[in-house]
Amino acid sequence: VGYLASRTFRSVGRVVINDLEGLVRYSEEMAAKFPAISSEIKLYSPGCSKDYLSVLREDEQHFPCDYLALLERVQVLGVSIGQLNLWPVPYGRRELRSSLIEANSSPENPWLEFYVDNNIVEVARWEANIICLGRKNTVNEGKVYFLDISSGPQLTLRPMADSFEQLMVVAGNLHEVSMDYESDPEAGVQVFALCLASLGIKEHASSI
Repeated sequence: VGYLASRTFRSVGRVVINDLEGLVRYSEEMAAKFPAISSEIKLYSPGCSKDYLSVLREDEQHFPCDYLALLERVQVLGVSIGQLNLWPVPYGRRELRSSLIEANSSPENPWLEFYVDNNIVEVARWEANIICLGRKNTVNEGKVYFLDISSGPQLTLRPMADSFEQLMVVAGNLHEVSMDYESDPEAGVQVFALCLASLGIKEHASSI
């Protein structure tokens, strides 16, 4: 209810989670279906206060403005959408500000120099790999990148989405498709490819 269906998806019996509001509703449905893990999959709204996020708005923290605006809309700490963990997992679930700051400043993070060289900040994880955003006041501010640290010693930075909100919506659709097509994964892949196109994910990013 409340989701918008494109003509393409009607032809295969699909609807698309188009925006953050639709994603919140979907997370509520999943939380009701799986109450034992509801706190780990449900997106609560509103998010953090402006005062709470003020330290993350300081220039030396480099977090993009649209990302911080998203954090005001939904709570992300400790929440996952399928394989997408919405916070920097290795730095804890105790408190969002410290997790984000530590991920981008702690000497325990071996990738800090890479972040500086590529003008990115770490904000989340996709399984063992890192989700980064283009830093504030750079040409790629807010753009989402997948940093592959699990395939080998050579780091690979690949574009994923235009914003973190867009990535969350994509992850929600991926989760929905994977559940609906669990018994027919080949058809699920085809449906999800159509979904990516409908959501405006560019071809060079959709392959990942």
